[in-house]
Amino acid sequence: MASIYRYKLHNDAGLTLHNPNSCRTNNKSEFEFEHCYNDVGIRDNTYAKTDLDSNLVILTIGDSFTEGVGAPQDSTWPSLLASNINNEYSGITVINCGHDGSDLVYEWYKLKKKLINQYNPDIVILAINNSDIQDLVFRGGTDRFKNEKQVKYRSGPWWKYLYTVSHISRLIIHDIFKIEWHYLTQSQYEYESLISKNIIKETIVQDFR
Repeated sequence: MASIYRYKLHNDAGLTLHNPNSCRTNNKSEFEFEHCYNDVGIRDNTYAKTDLDSNLVILTIGDSFTEGVGAPQDSTWPSLLASNINNEYSGITVINCGHDGSDLVYEWYKLKKKLINQYNPDIVILAINNSDIQDLVFRGGTDRFKNEKQVKYRSGPWWKYLYTVSHISRLIIHDIFKIEWHYLTQSQYEYESLISKNIIKETIVQDFR
């Protein structure tokens, strides 16, 4: 059985766009950096259409690693890539479209629904982390989109409430039934991971192309 999550969408892809023209402080125990978002809702500058039309445009998409959580705005890997390129070449624009907590299915959805028309990129660089496999285990592939305002995830087993409130339940679940933190046994998780890897392959080969 799955849970339904409702989101306020920005330009039909709000699942992976921040509030346009806004700033927020990303405050963790290890760091504190301000994240500012442009008119589209990505952590980058606002670009004039004339500049985009005259330049070669590279879009970078991915999760928090791409957005640069834990790094100042000028030290994300897309920003460093832009600096390295612009040291040798002119007329190339690198745009950071990453979003913390995203995965490649959401990034494909955002690319299709918003970024293609907004930026008309010549090159798209997709960063995939091991966490994408875990995300797809819980979120599924494109079947998560029930309509343009709803996505549906797994809700977990019926006993998950006991797991959240009782240390004794956790002991029984982990030590006796050998179920891990993701509510799956190791063999179940390996099986679901294989399915997730197939989703990654199909999304890259079919949907992105």
